[in-house]
Amino acid sequence: MFEHPSYTYSVIVADQQLVDRANELRLAVAEHPEQVVPRAHPFRDRVRGWFHARRADAATPMPDRPAHAR
Repeated sequence: MFEHPSYTYSVIVADQQLVDRANELRLAVAEHPEQVVPRAHPFRDRVRGWFHARRADAATPMPDRPAHAR
């Protein structure tokens, strides 16, 4: 079973419009990087905060001797 040529053409046109829009956005970002605002990612930031807190706790210096040997 073959696709109708008008359907194939409309899919190609839609894909080309998506590619053109993506290229315009890349060009705008390359020309004006100071206008780019980072997106908020609440879930990712929360998870990153969990691991950051653990890293900070794990980075505390260990005592020279265990508590029972003091």
